[in-house]
Amino acid sequence: MTDNSANHCPLCGKQGRARFKKRDLTILECTNCHHQFWKPTNLEAHVAETYGDDYFQGSSAGYLDYVGEETIQRASARYYTRMLTRHTRPGRMTDVGAACGFFVKEFSDAGWCACGVEPNSSMRDFGQKKFGIDLPAAQLDDLPSSDRVDLISVIQVISHLIDPRQTLTTIHNRLLPGGLLLIETWDRSSLAARLSGEGWHEYNPPSVLHWFSRASLQKLVEEHGFEKVSQGIPRKRIQLGRAAKMIRHSTENSIIGRWLTWPLVLAPSNLAVPYFLGDAFWMLFRVR
Repeated sequence: MTDNSANHCPLCGKQGRARFKKRDLTILECTNCHHQFWKPTNLEAHVAETYGDDYFQGSSAGYLDYVGEETIQRASARYYTRMLTRHTRPGRMTDVGAACGFFVKEFSDAGWCACGVEPNSSMRDFGQKKFGIDLPAAQLDDLPSSDRVDLISVIQVISHLIDPRQTLTTIHNRLLPGGLLLIETWDRSSLAARLSGEGWHEYNPPSVLHWFSRASLQKLVEEHGFEKVSQGIPRKRIQLGRAAKMIRHSTENSIIGRWLTWPLVLAPSNLAVPYFLGDAFWMLFRVR
């Protein structure tokens, strides 16, 4: 008897059907809720194999140089610290998937008692040594269950989670009454995603496992005891080198990809420019 569990939707449990392939990996779409997903065959090894040091330095599935994006990443964090002043005062917060702690550092500077969790030990060590910040654990479950906070941020992480439902349950249990959950991710219902089709840059397995729309993410989070407070489009900047990589990645190193990216080669790869495609979004939720 064939085991089709790998095709079951991680959100609703119904059967998924093959939509298309990206580098020989089959992206599925749920026949019931229409969530798009890809499931790794070896769940236990997936995180270690996918998010090692090369993911943050030169990987085709990750960053050209995450540490080199410090200015960009910290500016993004400051945008959120300012946004949050409209909804809460600084308290205790945890950043999930903190990498080397750029967000933790900026939230600490803004008056929050901040810490982060990050599975990559090299990133944790770098951040703790450089900034003197608290990056104590690989996963939320590694923190004491009594360690409840006012805010949990999940920035460009939810699409990488093996089990988003379990993580949202954990997050709900780690927030104080009235606590806030901040999520930033990519919108597969955006104009840029729809125009790009299968060539959309975020169709990027094995590092990306889920592709949400705004509506599907909101529904999922609200099912776990939250209510939406606000939403928006983040003010993002991107290094030209990473922009070129995204274009080449989307066009599978085709002639058109080289044609589109050759002007970028003439400029410094670490030059930061505004990101204008509008296919990223953030949502802020509060514990009901």
